[in-house]
Amino acid sequence: MFAGSILSLLLTAGPGYPAPWRDQPHSEWVGRTVIMKATGTRFFRVNPDGSTTEAGVLTRTDYQVVREHDDRVLIKQDGTEGWINKADVALPEDGVAHFSKLIEMNPNDSAQFARRSKSNELKGDLDAALKDYDEAIRISPASSSWWNNRANLYQKSKNYERALEDYNKSIELNTGSAIVWGNRGNAHSYFRDYEKAIADYNEATRLNPQYTNSFVNRANVHREMGEYAKAEADYDAALKIDPTFAFALGQRGEMWRIRREYDKAAADITAAIRIDPRSAQSFLLRGNLRRSLKQYNLARDDYDHAIWLEPRLTAAFVERGRMYREQKQYDKTLADYDVALKQEPLSIMARLAKAELLATCPEDRIRDGAKAVELAKAAIERSRGPDGKALAVLAAALAEKGEFDEAIIQQQRALESKPYLADTASGKERLESFKAKRPIRE
Repeated sequence: MFAGSILSLLLTAGPGYPAPWRDQPHSEWVGRTVIMKATGTRFFRVNPDGSTTEAGVLTRTDYQVVREHDDRVLIKQDGTEGWINKADVALPEDGVAHFSKLIEMNPNDSAQFARRSKSNELKGDLDAALKDYDEAIRISPASSSWWNNRANLYQKSKNYERALEDYNKSIELNTGSAIVWGNRGNAHSYFRDYEKAIADYNEATRLNPQYTNSFVNRANVHREMGEYAKAEADYDAALKIDPTFAFALGQRGEMWRIRREYDKAAADITAAIRIDPRSAQSFLLRGNLRRSLKQYNLARDDYDHAIWLEPRLTAAFVERGRMYREQKQYDKTLADYDVALKQEPLSIMARLAKAELLATCPEDRIRDGAKAVELAKAAIERSRGPDGKALAVLAAALAEKGEFDEAIIQQQRALESKPYLADTASGKERLESFKAKRPIRE
């Protein structure tokens, strides 16, 4: 059916593609994230004749290195690309010591705490990174950027409540930052409060019509709600601004997968991996696509690679668990869900996945209706918006416990809510099963 298409390439390709910097495999710099030693550093571009032209001033704290030449590196981030001197930046392992010395010289310079925080974050020490931002905010409480950046760290450490509080404070201090509005939209999206998320993404795109991240994140919310035309329009808008935006390509590919347009999904996700072969998210999405196509060995390779790239990527464990479930390897399914919940105990996604397994697994030894109800209710309590997917899982868990009257109520609520996990016909079949006092087995 797909012979000769890009899909056939997808099904035979290995887990990765050559990175654009592979011509420098032993470089200490290429592929790394570096921290700027000072604000206002100027970057330049190399002309065809070998001369250089000043291209502007760098505004971020950190940038990714994509090439190295002598005492210079080519950095790239968020559409900015140019050459700078190595002396102007610090590698994460050197940054903590470098910025600590500057802090000793001037302990009231909040910017140095922010730079040391980024060094600690890149080294994987989120606790130290958060403490640095506590100090930065203590010194400069009116800095909207510091509140936003600490919120990002809270979000990265899975403390979404504190992240939301800090984003609120950041917006209170500066209502004009598209980035902060978009970041707060992400926090609302995590809590499945999709109406508020879309409102924040709308404001972000109004403030900055070129801000591709908010177009993609808004598209993801529309996709979750089954509003595929709106999602497609937003993905296309982001890619019109930046045709090489790997995040947009991968997420649009996931939409095509959900819609079972597998050739389109393969084209987008393959392109995303070629552009950014270090993105764990892209390998996760390709694993989802291969799973949809019953290419389980290849899907497992992709999930494994995603976890290798980002060991704390909760979604990769959940999706790999779902793959094992399709293969009826229920012990492996349960193990992956448990790892996900150990890493992120409050994860809505992981709670619902495990609850559904405990409610509907064909093997008696796996099922646990009471625990399934507990997990589903905890997920619903954490969600801040109507969640048809969670309500459907709760209905199945209640049916497993024998509470069919309540299961019917929750399934009816699920069918009336967005987003709903199954198609309407399948949802109605579940409802009829509950009316006949039959639990779900799948």
